[in-house]
Amino acid sequence: MPVVSFEVPVIDNPGREDFMRIVRAGQPVIVRGATEKWPALGEWSPAYIREKSGHRVVPIEFYPGGSWYGQWTTVSMRLDRYIDILESEGAPEMCYLAQAKVDEYLPELVDDVPVPAVLDGQDGIGAGAFLGRDSITALHYHSRDEALLCQISGRKKVVLYAPEDYRNLRYAHPFSYRFNFSDMDLSGEPETRYARLRRARPYECVLEQGDALFIPLFWSHVTENQGLSASVTFFWRSVDNTWTPLSLALRSRLGFWFRSQVSGRVVGGIQKLFGYPAV
Repeated sequence: MPVVSFEVPVIDNPGREDFMRIVRAGQPVIVRGATEKWPALGEWSPAYIREKSGHRVVPIEFYPGGSWYGQWTTVSMRLDRYIDILESEGAPEMCYLAQAKVDEYLPELVDDVPVPAVLDGQDGIGAGAFLGRDSITALHYHSRDEALLCQISGRKKVVLYAPEDYRNLRYAHPFSYRFNFSDMDLSGEPETRYARLRRARPYECVLEQGDALFIPLFWSHVTENQGLSASVTFFWRSVDNTWTPLSLALRSRLGFWFRSQVSGRVVGGIQKLFGYPAV
């Protein structure tokens, strides 16, 4: 029996208080109108990004195993060289500029992506840039942060699963560096390979330019750029729903602590020894 997916609801131009109620409800929602005045929506072409920030050295994920759902290696590269790769003919290279801190790596572009009004007054906001071509971020969840994914150009497909589906999604154990990433390969028809996945209830949407997707804490999601795509995601520390469901919250805290105290140091040691970080 095929898996039935659900659509992510859409809300137009919510005020800040309306949006905070959405956050407290802990349900994904597509927000329209949150970024309508962004300069980036009309400017962020590859040529513009190259002109403004092409000289910057940024972290690029490479997937040497040939699968977006496998291990990656992060290397430092000039942004203009990375854009050359994205614009090359033929099948795209398996590489991705993913979650690069905008203020740190792309300071010339900060003013193009101001914090949306629905997040006004929110403490501890950080912004990460994503730029790729047919690139995928494997199934994962945010263990401490809420997120607002703002699509700037191109299209991005997102499939989400509620925290209640955690046990159906093959996550790594809490003592893994990738504790919040699933090891499932979701290419093709994954339901034929993973019996428990057939029990899960996916929510699907395709984000167009100007759309913003609220991704609640602990919600699993996999993203797929359809062609050349640029987006910026805002992250902020959750103060709502942080202990629901309790079992997942406890696993997340254990996993985050272990990564910060043990496994993260091991990865850092590999970087110093071999000259590059492997995840």
